[in-house]
Amino acid sequence: MDDVCTHVSQLTRRNLLKSGTVIAASILALQCGFARAGTAGATEGQPRRGGTLKYANTDTLKPFRDPAAVDSLGASDAVRGVAEFLTRVDENNVPHPHLLESLEASADLKTWTLVVRRGPMFNLPTPREIDAEDVIFNLKRWLDPATGSSMTGLLQPYLKPDGIEKVDERTVKLHLSNPTNSLAYDFFHYAGAIMPREFKGDFIAEPWGTGPFELVEYVPNQSFTLRARKNYWRQGADEQPLPYLDEVVSVDIKSQAPAQIAGLVSGEFDLALGLDVSSYKALSEQPDIVVSKTKSAGTLLFRMRVDVKPFDDPRVRMALKLCQNREQIISLALGDTAFEGTDDMVAPGVDPAWASMDAPKQDLERAKALLAEAGYPDGFETEMRYPAAPEFIGASSQVFAQNASQIGVKINLVPMPAEAYWAKWLEWGFGASYWSHRPLATMLLGLSLRSGAPWNETHFSDPTFEKLLDEASATVSVDDRRKAYARLQPYLRENGPFAEPLFIYALAAHTKRVKNFKATAFRFGIFDETWIET
Repeated sequence: MDDVCTHVSQLTRRNLLKSGTVIAASILALQCGFARAGTAGATEGQPRRGGTLKYANTDTLKPFRDPAAVDSLGASDAVRGVAEFLTRVDENNVPHPHLLESLEASADLKTWTLVVRRGPMFNLPTPREIDAEDVIFNLKRWLDPATGSSMTGLLQPYLKPDGIEKVDERTVKLHLSNPTNSLAYDFFHYAGAIMPREFKGDFIAEPWGTGPFELVEYVPNQSFTLRARKNYWRQGADEQPLPYLDEVVSVDIKSQAPAQIAGLVSGEFDLALGLDVSSYKALSEQPDIVVSKTKSAGTLLFRMRVDVKPFDDPRVRMALKLCQNREQIISLALGDTAFEGTDDMVAPGVDPAWASMDAPKQDLERAKALLAEAGYPDGFETEMRYPAAPEFIGASSQVFAQNASQIGVKINLVPMPAEAYWAKWLEWGFGASYWSHRPLATMLLGLSLRSGAPWNETHFSDPTFEKLLDEASATVSVDDRRKAYARLQPYLRENGPFAEPLFIYALAAHTKRVKNFKATAFRFGIFDETWIET
């Protein structure tokens, strides 16, 4: 097994997901990695202990109670420091073990065996070790629509409550209704934090988890504070329990670029995640600031509800796709911090199974002809709502509206405070929505387009699409999934309910005194192995 582990480790460093047998290799990576998951990996020099890391949170710190229902990356950071996940996906988009000791799939990907790690302790009033009952408790909550969790949309297509079997105190077997290759990734979705079975639904009152920090306070729309926990189960490079930091403080800066720049330059903040493009460019010129740019599947959609006129007509939707001038939108809104969208949510260079296809081209004549066929020879007037932050959404929307005017469609733009937009985002007939990074396109597509999925903002319901998505989700190898994508991508480009102008890079920055922070496409605040030089 050691030889196999060495081989898998080498594959991981070269980008495991290009290996051609992603699931088999990933499972081996999980099995091999679990033996060493209790100790921190390679670090940036000799770690130092102590101090407070303060960071600018550019994603709203929304009020919340249940971690399973959290829908804000900012709020999920508060949970993530306290409660952990069954798996962990690294900066290379490779899944690794965390609260699981092993994760094994049958050859047909329909039976998965989960073995819970020994050691992690819940910080309950009377601490205790995690076990199989805790995993089952969380799985059943995620599958219950009443929980209001985005995990429901991820898991429900292949897992039902009666498919969960407790084998023993540390082992759970999942009997899937449909095969899936994304389970290890789904378990790291930001709403998938593992809570103890004693949890009654209010994280603020019961901030219980197995993580490296404890929650000191959470003030919605303002800040949260985490304090290092004693006797955390993982050890650092110095063979003492993690974390290295004493405290983490996150401040909600309402996506304001001047606050990002001034805070980092002045030293008020040590780090900022989810930078906008103007902050990134300004901070790139600062000698004492380290910036990072990570390619992601985060994407902007000009999405249309298929049950609202005139978007119930696929010809209208296609016309609005064809009017996009992607190069112009990207140039004016994001520059080199974005790359071409594809109208299918499969990000080139991110999902390794992407089927190589040129991005759709602008075709104004075909767009006008389709509108005429649909009964709009002179175009039509409509309104499109969008969140005012982050700033690139508004800039992209303005260019898109100009593109649409070339085919006779007048789009009246309605900017809204981000919180107001997302409070009713499922209701808007026409909107500009940003979807955060997921490692596999099948995850994004399942969350956003499956019939009945809680986050199906377009009310799209298409059996042909779902059959193609099921096929892609059931493949074992990257090559087979690419073949499935080669059918799925063209179908969505023709029939999907959105225009997709771009994908983005995840942008982050920190002062040079911050060490061993690994920026990822997820934009998560994970600081268990980070330290500060004084």
